[in-house]
Amino acid sequence: MIKVAGWKVYPNEIEDILASHPDVAESAVTKIHDQTLGEAPRAVVVVKSGADVTSSDLRRHCAKTLAKYKVPTVIDFVAELPKAPSGKILYQKL
Repeated sequence: MIKVAGWKVYPNEIEDILASHPDVAESAVTKIHDQTLGEAPRAVVVVKSGADVTSSDLRRHCAKTLAKYKVPTVIDFVAELPKAPSGKILYQKL
């Protein structure tokens, strides 16, 4: 759970919205320190092959459904998410 200015934000809620974008293959949401809010959501995204999507596109996509404080402030793009042999995402390595 991420506490954004006292509000509870659940990463899986943001991950579900990101997964609904047609250019996103998979994503993971973690928290980062924010001087104003205390904590803020950070998304790490893997885009589908050949897709051309920007962090602004993904923020707009999230803003259609999520409250403003739930929209990721930082969106990083990676080739693949770190995973355990079982296939579970290793959030501590993000």
